Amino acid sequence: MTDVAFIFLAITALFALFVGLRSLFNLKICALCGAVSVTWIVLLVMFYAGIFSDTILLGVLIGVSVVGVMYLLEQKLPERFQIFKLPFFFTLVFVVYFVIVRGFSFDVIVFSVLLWIFTIVIYAGRNTTKLKTLGRKIIECCKNF
Repeated sequence: MTDVAFIFLAITALFALFVGLRSLFNLKICALCGAVSVTWIVLLVMFYAGIFSDTILLGVLIGVSVVGVMYLLEQKLPERFQIFKLPFFFTLVFVVYFVIVRGFSFDVIVFSVLLWIFTIVIYAGRNTTKLKTLGRKIIECCKNF
């Protein structure tokens, strides 16, 4: 059996387990999110132990969790914080990249500088009409596609 088929079976089994646990213990957790998260955490440990080497599949599964976190934040955060979706997304993607690659490079500096510039511009211009309009467009980009 291939790694992908085995991992899909594991996710399916974990999904069923989480559905059952939600029913038994009234847990407030998405069964799919829990199943995928447990799977990539185990795979990450196996990766560091030298047992698992498919970084593409590992990255895809962690990326699924990143998107899930973004949707959760979109639902839970007040609208005034939605402007930080892009830097938060970049932060999560960068953390995933760092966890898999395990090393710092020039990318770390570029990422940090861009994130800080973005944050400073937002705070410096929070009362500027043009920046408010731009912010509104950024927030609405994902709502009206």
